[in-house]
Amino acid sequence: MKKHIVLLCSLLLVFTMYIVSPINVNAEENDSTGETLLEETEDILDKDDESVSPMSVPGGDEPDDEDWYDIAPDGVNPELPHSVDYSDMPELLSYLKPGDLVFERNGSVMGDILHHIAIVVGVIYDEDLDQEYVLLLEAVSDGVTYGLMTPTRFQEKQAIAIRLTDATEQQKMSAINWAKEELNKDYWIDVSKDPSHSNPNWYCSELAWAAYYAQGIYLDLDDNLASGGTVVLPDEIYQYANATTILHSDYDTSLTVLNSSYHTYSCDGDVYNELHTFEPYNCCYEKCSVCGYKHQIAPHSYTHRYLVNDPLTHRACCECGEVKIEDHSFEEIDGMNVCSECNFSISAEHEHSYYYVPAVRGVSHYKKCSCGIEEVQACVGAVIFGEMASCARCGQIMRSGGLLMPVAEEDALLPQRDEDYVLEA
Repeated sequence: MKKHIVLLCSLLLVFTMYIVSPINVNAEENDSTGETLLEETEDILDKDDESVSPMSVPGGDEPDDEDWYDIAPDGVNPELPHSVDYSDMPELLSYLKPGDLVFERNGSVMGDILHHIAIVVGVIYDEDLDQEYVLLLEAVSDGVTYGLMTPTRFQEKQAIAIRLTDATEQQKMSAINWAKEELNKDYWIDVSKDPSHSNPNWYCSELAWAAYYAQGIYLDLDDNLASGGTVVLPDEIYQYANATTILHSDYDTSLTVLNSSYHTYSCDGDVYNELHTFEPYNCCYEKCSVCGYKHQIAPHSYTHRYLVNDPLTHRACCECGEVKIEDHSFEEIDGMNVCSECNFSISAEHEHSYYYVPAVRGVSHYKKCSCGIEEVQACVGAVIFGEMASCARCGQIMRSGGLLMPVAEEDALLPQRDEDYVLEA
């Protein structure tokens, strides 16, 4: 029963692509099964019917302002044909990796029956346009060529990006390199699939299947080459047991950091734990290009900064942005206490003499010394319930029963004094 269904789908596949692809193929180059199906197709379709308009690419032409297919006419040096705005789908740049597959449900004029498969070559940087873009390798009616994935194409083609969980990074790169050797070959649907480099022509899913077949990964539901096999459909690759959805045009993809080694994808019911992909970030950290997790790879190298009006503490600042507050490390030199790290100095014989300045009305004040030291204190005083009184320190009017703010929270109300920082030369 399954064989009959597959054969029927194969016939529909040949019939549809005969319509959408203006291809001249000598039938004598195909095996007897292919000749039979071609003859049956010719009986169904009158080739002289001028009402049939061939389509140049599966699913129709791309929008006027974007090029999706055959972006490298020479088949060798792909270049971004125009700038692409990925702001609507930045995950195309951050989630997709070499060797992923893109399944397009709206990949042909018979979108409910036939679909399209493309191989992700990677996220490539284009120097001329100064941006990254997603490069594909795919077989379309123009042949085996490079393609461009954009947010518009991903949505209009109702795409789903899948990742093969049973393929190593090396196998994925080898599959890509295998497929690159087929660039510029013609497009044709042959019922008996051929996984060798001697195959003179390819269709989309056969190319992806063969690239991974060469790595020992069998994406077809009927990988029986001994008996000739049957056409491999894009749906069969999408339904492969070890294919996990990582992006879906109909669903949001959630990404969660699990720990220092893994993050997890969750999309359309699929959940997949994946190792971080670390790239250099700054002098002290590397950062996962997918989820943003930062991992420290070098110790901080601090430069010490001090507030001109703070005789007690200074800040230790690293180039990476790490900041911590430290007490001065004073050494007495010629009657002065000098910090050995930031060089702040104050008289060794200095005795604090405090005065008070209102901070939050009726709640707190600054306790200051002429040397520059200050701290926040809550207003204090004897108050009879329901009456008002003055703070015994700063003189502000307080009301009994009022809600007093904790000192720790008042610190956030202090004015910022970054302009007072002095960087030690």
